[in-house]
Amino acid sequence: MPDNGIKFGLKLPYLTHDGFSQIADLAAHADRLGFHSVWTLDGVCYDQPSPLISLAAAAGATQRVRLGTAVVLSPLRDPVLLAKDVASLDVISKGRVIFGVGVGNRPWDYEACRIPYNNRGAILDEQIEVLRELWQTGRSDHSGKFYKLSVRYLGPKPVQQPHPPVWIGSKSGPALERVAKVATGWIGTAGAPDVWKESWAKIVAACNKTGRDPAEITPAKLLYISVASSREEGYQTLRSHLTQYYSDQGGVPWNLEKGCAWGRPADCKERIHELVSCGAKVFLTTPIPPSLAHVEVLWKDVLSDFQ
Repeated sequence: MPDNGIKFGLKLPYLTHDGFSQIADLAAHADRLGFHSVWTLDGVCYDQPSPLISLAAAAGATQRVRLGTAVVLSPLRDPVLLAKDVASLDVISKGRVIFGVGVGNRPWDYEACRIPYNNRGAILDEQIEVLRELWQTGRSDHSGKFYKLSVRYLGPKPVQQPHPPVWIGSKSGPALERVAKVATGWIGTAGAPDVWKESWAKIVAACNKTGRDPAEITPAKLLYISVASSREEGYQTLRSHLTQYYSDQGGVPWNLEKGCAWGRPADCKERIHELVSCGAKVFLTTPIPPSLAHVEVLWKDVLSDFQ
């Protein structure tokens, strides 16, 4: 099949029982198979590794794939140290970082870090401004509502200039407007295709309102996927995993039946075709289970048909 612009990323393991030791191996396998990127996610009060440290491990095991965060809860972190860590990763990986940020929806992460949960969106807005300044100039005398800085010099500068691409994960009104204003990529919800499509339409409308070309923003979709011998087997595998992951929120907070892909390869491809028709260009796939064998089947029997 000719190149249609559709790309697939691989979410790396993020739960203890998945085996953190597999992170480098899975990243290397994704690199060999042809995935566009590998991704990590963030959670402070959760049993998962730091997203940037995980990507550093992936960087050492790979040569080609982009290294993305989906997402870093950046309002929880000091912007000066975060700018240095992201730039360092970009240097180590020779310019392969995609910096995905978001605010999350777990208040206890903010309580643990002593950051006001209700201000998280405004903090992110100011933080993106600070990060870009530090990456481009290595200096900052920023004086804002949340940050007052005096940075004489910060290095290294990232390989990608003026800075690594900033993608934003979001689904609500104000957050979608933030995407249209400052992001080069949007990481959409793992929910139903119609919800994703509606959110993307709002971003496009916001771009048109300000005169920005929506084509400057890469639309991406989170996608949990389980390739199995039957639809029932794939569904039960996904349901068990997601029920455990979202147990602290009382269950999966979006439509599992409409937002995931599962079953035989043909079933999974049908769901991806549906999402492609909605406008998604990059899929951040989370294979359940996250094993080397399953990733191989996923790529060879499902995803390679779209390349």
